[in-house]
Amino acid sequence: MNQKIQDIINESLTVKSLVLNDLRLVGLVGDLVTLITDRFRQGKHLYFCGNGGSAADAQHLAAEFSGRFYINRDALPSEALHCNTSYLTAVANDFGYDLIYSRLIKGIGKPGDILVGLHEWETIRSEDINYIVNQTSLISGTEPLKFYVIRGQEVLYGNLRFNSHQK
Repeated sequence: MNQKIQDIINESLTVKSLVLNDLRLVGLVGDLVTLITDRFRQGKHLYFCGNGGSAADAQHLAAEFSGRFYINRDALPSEALHCNTSYLTAVANDFGYDLIYSRLIKGIGKPGDILVGLHEWETIRSEDINYIVNQTSLISGTEPLKFYVIRGQEVLYGNLRFNSHQK
């Protein structure tokens, strides 16, 4: 058991080290920070969505923006789209699960807002996430950002692929 725990921790450290040393990925993160900061200054909103563990990650990220992250500051307009369970179950029942996020962002998203879709490799075929990220700009003018997080192996943003097993 101890060896398994150490292996998991070492894999996490390896990925973080590779990310830290990948200047292209660090630059991308910097660009995203600038984009999101600029949009907040323009009064725009940041939305997150995901399924399963990615929904938990989405909720955590939204809380960091609307709560406190490193510094005391005013709350920033950020929301995880899955938190209204009555909405989720009603729309899934009436229209289908693959429309839960797109229907909501159509109602609340405004041009210039940003949507971050998160999912792990195991759920890369999540039709609701794929649909909303691919259709968001058509639905509401909200700008989509799509992140795939392949636990311990790979991060994919658009056409940028970071593989932690690359030598």
